[in-house]
Amino acid sequence: MLILIFLCAHLTKSLKYVYIKENKIKMKKRKLRIVVLFSSGASAARYLIENDPNYGENYEFVSALTDKRDTSGALYFDEQEIPCVFAG
Repeated sequence: MLILIFLCAHLTKSLKYVYIKENKIKMKKRKLRIVVLFSSGASAARYLIENDPNYGENYEFVSALTDKRDTSGALYFDEQEIPCVFAG
């Protein structure tokens, strides 16, 4: 999962959309919005939030999904004000 998150974060540097207005092409950068899947501590997501300079700039976690309610990862996402969904 950590590799997937890093890959998504890296790809956001090149994700742009183009719109044409008065024969001029403008590029506008968009943030990648990611849902995190985790089972207990969410250590990969914690690492990215706390240490990756691209977090917040090129991508952001918009929600988290877990199968366990009382985990340190769920508490962490609650502190970060990232909604956590329990599917279990």
